[in-house]
Amino acid sequence: MGGFIMVNSIKITDYITEDLIDLDLKSKNRDEILVELSKLLEKSDNIVGKENDILKALVDREKLGSTGIGKGVAIPHAKTESAKSLAVAFGVSRKGVDFNSLDEEDVHLFFVFALSISLLFVITFIVLFIQYTIIYERVSHNFKAVEHG
Repeated sequence: MGGFIMVNSIKITDYITEDLIDLDLKSKNRDEILVELSKLLEKSDNIVGKENDILKALVDREKLGSTGIGKGVAIPHAKTESAKSLAVAFGVSRKGVDFNSLDEEDVHLFFVFALSISLLFVITFIVLFIQYTIIYERVSHNFKAVEHG
């Protein structure tokens, strides 16, 4: 008998509070923004460990390739044992930051995550969900434009 494995849906709102949102990030480059985002994420109750663990994990991940996915969005994320559970923060850069994005546009919206290595599948799901949402919005917008000629 075939079937689906049901996974409880993940609500980002269950992991983010007002103090984990910064609508006016000040940093002007990728290195500075990673510092600013790591400090924001460290405010989460789900982060334990040494002060620069999150920053180190974010920088290590960016060395593998930019998490700037295009359309002004980046999803920096950290796999670290300093996260006892999923930690999520959100930031906005009004001026934008060169984040070496796939489309070479400056990034304005930052969704930043940290989680323990044992929860790696969660971040994969979240990244794919955000990418899907952006692609769906773009395709839907283009389809409507063509439909209305």
